[in-house]
Amino acid sequence: MSKTWTPNYDKLGDGISLLAGLALAGLPFVVTMTDIAFWSALLTGGLIAVLAAIALWRPHEGLDWARMVAGVWAAISPWALVAGFTLSIALAHVALGVLALAFPAWRRWKNDGGNSALTA
Repeated sequence: MSKTWTPNYDKLGDGISLLAGLALAGLPFVVTMTDIAFWSALLTGGLIAVLAAIALWRPHEGLDWARMVAGVWAAISPWALVAGFTLSIALAHVALGVLALAFPAWRRWKNDGGNSALTA
């Protein structure tokens, strides 16, 4: 099998990450947030969506690491920014951040044979 094509479950994971990014980017338009929470959700969700869309077309290790960092930021941003997040919005950030983080982390672990920094 060619290295440029990934198995279907990798593409499914990238698609789920894309949807999670779009949901996070759309969240500020559905619920009322402060300015900092609005821009954090919009920009982080947009970044996750763009990285996942590129990964659907051409997976790359750097894209996976960038998406994992963005997913971690999405999950911790309600506590790092400390302003404008209700409990339900914070839980949505955590859930969407974990979705964005899980699939590229799985691919990195799988492709490294379990010998990456993710197992330390």
